[in-house]
Amino acid sequence: MKSACLGKAREPLLEPWEEFRSIRALVWNRRIIDEKRFLIRWLSKVRKLFKVDFSSLFLSAEKNFNLFLPQDSSLAALFAKFAHSLLESSTNLKAPLVVEDINADDRFRKQDWGFRSLLGIPFPSSGSEPSGVLLLGSFHPRLFTPIELFHLQWLADELAWAIKESETQRRYQELLHRQQTLHGFLVDISVLELNQLLKKMAEAVVGYFHGDFSTVRLLDGRDHFRLIAMSPEVDTIAQDLLATPGTHITPKLLQGQNYIAVPDLLKSPEFSSSRQAGYGVRAYLGVPLLSPQGKITGVLDVCSFSPRDFSGEEISFIEQIARQATIAIENARLFESVREKSSEMERLNKQLVEADRVKTEFLANVSHELRTPLNVILGYSGVLYDMPQGAIEEDQRQQIHKIETSAKELLELIRGLLDLTTIQEGKLVAAQERVHLSGLIEEALAPLREKAQSKGLEIRVELAEDLPEEIVTDPLKLRQIIRNLVDNAIKFTHKGGVRIEARLAESMLCIRVEDTGMGMEEKDLEIIFERFRQLDGSQTRHYGGLGIGLNLVKEFVKLLQGHVQVTSKPEKGSAFTVLLPYQEASSQPSP
Repeated sequence: MKSACLGKAREPLLEPWEEFRSIRALVWNRRIIDEKRFLIRWLSKVRKLFKVDFSSLFLSAEKNFNLFLPQDSSLAALFAKFAHSLLESSTNLKAPLVVEDINADDRFRKQDWGFRSLLGIPFPSSGSEPSGVLLLGSFHPRLFTPIELFHLQWLADELAWAIKESETQRRYQELLHRQQTLHGFLVDISVLELNQLLKKMAEAVVGYFHGDFSTVRLLDGRDHFRLIAMSPEVDTIAQDLLATPGTHITPKLLQGQNYIAVPDLLKSPEFSSSRQAGYGVRAYLGVPLLSPQGKITGVLDVCSFSPRDFSGEEISFIEQIARQATIAIENARLFESVREKSSEMERLNKQLVEADRVKTEFLANVSHELRTPLNVILGYSGVLYDMPQGAIEEDQRQQIHKIETSAKELLELIRGLLDLTTIQEGKLVAAQERVHLSGLIEEALAPLREKAQSKGLEIRVELAEDLPEEIVTDPLKLRQIIRNLVDNAIKFTHKGGVRIEARLAESMLCIRVEDTGMGMEEKDLEIIFERFRQLDGSQTRHYGGLGIGLNLVKEFVKLLQGHVQVTSKPEKGSAFTVLLPYQEASSQPSP
């Protein structure tokens, strides 16, 4: 009977490749926003691919996640029990579990599980101790082939990576929310009345920590803390907090401690008899409010009726809130005592705006001032280099040439910075001039050919036959786009060459710069156009530059109402394609 049943098993999984690729694409091409919805879709595809009756994923206590497909199956609870028995027995998770017929397996046949065949993969299937199990099963005995096992392990590892990335994204969102909360307080400091602001801070703290209540108290006298804000308000505790400190925890902060974090007051010999413990508080975190002179002016704390640990990030967050609370308190005192100086506050705010403007102007002015002596250096080095034969030694001529080359490179960097300041000021405009296209491309490449030749690289230009001789565009911007792309290609290419192609693509002018250089990973393609961004930003990097060349390409292409695309493969090279709308010069009336 067993051999007859097993004879119905499928042939090894060789197809369908499209479904296999679609599962991988689901992981690689999409951020996991709704984890459960994503996993349902993933498990559904796996179930279809392997042609089994059910698929499931069970994650251990930390994630506490169980998912069984089909969701309406009566087997879900029984299967969950089976999965948890595997999770509790680490020996069953050291390697994949393959059960062709559960009724013939001494390990499991003591109970009627409701299914017959099973393939289990520890999740993840390699690396550290597994945190869950991925299970596929059928109602009939079934043979799972080695290639099916291989594919399922592959998919499981990629899914584990995706879940880990999702967790990273979640933590990033938490950090972003924290920063937005802090920024909101900076705004509220100038518009909210002090008690309202402190109440809002207490609400934010208790919400962030999922605590039971948070308080803000100000020091009134030598050791009396006056309750200013509490969220949520607990009447009995609030009334008692108005009394003298007694055996409160907070006087410890007066002794110079930066913060007090107690995971469980009842287990702390120092704080088990504190008044907070008498309220039923188990976990406590408090930080002092410090004046600009470093003196304690109050305390911000959060309390929980259940024991819990406090992470370094959480302590840092409440310290930042405390610093902003101190700012609010100082501002309120200043506002109450010198209300007539509000005009001075407005003036200071204008100074901040002015400072940002001055910074931009400073960058532009410095660039201008540096360009002047550089032009002098270039002029004199050119004169020296062109002196008659015999006037200077050949090695001196070569050194002069190096000076001239370095000065030109520095001048290009300065021009790039000037372009950036123009973009930041919103003053960048596009000219409309008649341009001889092939001549412009040669002008863009002229200063780069020597650099390419010094590295043994070939620069090849291919112009389509139907390319118009003249078009109407901004020659400076188009020349800089081509120069920056080719310069970037030369920088990261060590053998082979760079190909520049110009052709028409439907109603667009297509300029493509292709190299045989080191290439890039797909994940890096999204960041290479960011300002001052380099894939290797360390001070020991092998390639120079400020990281503005490709950013200027993007901005100039955008100005010309086009767009730029990039494709790349590591160790194979990169290709940048610029698509621009164009107008033939013959159709443009002469001025």
